[in-house]
Amino acid sequence: MSARILLGIFDAIYGAALLAWMGGLAVSLVATYVRSQGRAAGGDPGRFAWAQPRRVHTWGAIAGAVALPAFVAVPLGYPEIRGPRIAVQSMVILGGILAMMYVANLPAPAEQDRRIARLDLLVILALCGLLAAFATRASPGSRGLVELSPADRVRYDQELDRIIKGLEIKYGLRAGAAGPADDPGRSGHLVEEATIRELESYYREKQRRDLERSRGGPGAIRAEGPRGPTGQPEGD
Repeated sequence: MSARILLGIFDAIYGAALLAWMGGLAVSLVATYVRSQGRAAGGDPGRFAWAQPRRVHTWGAIAGAVALPAFVAVPLGYPEIRGPRIAVQSMVILGGILAMMYVANLPAPAEQDRRIARLDLLVILALCGLLAAFATRASPGSRGLVELSPADRVRYDQELDRIIKGLEIKYGLRAGAAGPADDPGRSGHLVEEATIRELESYYREKQRRDLERSRGGPGAIRAEGPRGPTGQPEGD
């Protein structure tokens, strides 16, 4: 299964979980308002027992527990999406889950309507921010991390060996002449250009250090003559 298909699946799960979470909290707000009005009028708020805070907020905690791994799975497959925003949004989701668990475990939720309403409104605003960030997220520019099949892994290793051989010949670390197949700039479809550039940078830097050592430059290791009994070089 390609990373693009997984991206669509995780995005669908994440969006559906956030909407289900928000819908449950909207029901909780309405039910809390109606219960408070019923008690103020001396009525029986039990007709809204189906929207008890414990049930609704347990539902919200479950929705958050589904949304969090679906959200984190996307940047794991697409490194270009990673960044501080992912960490901040993950913490917002986790904070919302903890708020749901707190309300679901209140000892007397019917007497905490005002506190419940404030928490619900705060979490709804946070969910709106998460949905806005989700809707405006830039589309990944790469194909994502790809798990190679055993046959592709063999071809990848062969291609990487060819590229490394060409680089070692190019920078004087291997004897012989490079043929057209050993040209490090001639990559196949498995080894990415960024990997080749990184390898070439490594060998270029290694060649520079070797030249400095051979010329007695800053990186050279100077040989010292034999030392006398006092530990000082002989002849001093």
